[in-house]
Amino acid sequence: MLIRLSHQLIQSKPNSPECWISQALCYEKRGDLKSAIKCLDKSIEIDERNVHALVFRGDLQTALKQYDEAISSYKLAHLVSNDISIFKGLVKCYLQIPKYKDAFTAAKMAYKLYPNSAKSYILLGMIYTNQMDGKDRAKKEFNKAIELATKDKDLESIEEAVLGIVDIDIKEQSYSHAIKL
Repeated sequence: MLIRLSHQLIQSKPNSPECWISQALCYEKRGDLKSAIKCLDKSIEIDERNVHALVFRGDLQTALKQYDEAISSYKLAHLVSNDISIFKGLVKCYLQIPKYKDAFTAAKMAYKLYPNSAKSYILLGMIYTNQMDGKDRAKKEFNKAIELATKDKDLESIEEAVLGIVDIDIKEQSYSHAIKL
């Protein structure tokens, strides 16, 4: 039903990037990420500065483990915007490759742009989690994220930061602390 509606949207406004994004969302919901990416490519062809399409494509490419392609999508988005979701995508991809120095650079840039954002501290925590001697620093960053997110009532960031701490506790076999969180 939704896919049919998105087709009708495209037929009525074939040069609207938003119509192609809506069809990409439908394909994503069906689990057809490759078709979703094709729709996003069309959206970007129409408007190469459409940050939403670029970030969404990067997210789907990341889900398909196409990290180099995702990094390219996020970098194109960064040419137009400094949205924190771009930095989150870059950090996740760089950590998977792994290119820790590039991941750290992206996280630091997010922090400089958004020093009062829980999401910035989460990105830093993700970086430090992957360093042998960075677990304590990672917990500090995640705890700062929880503090900021609690003030802002940002439940998604609270959850992400708590899961970051739990991940460290599990790696350190500190199961009782992980359970308490």
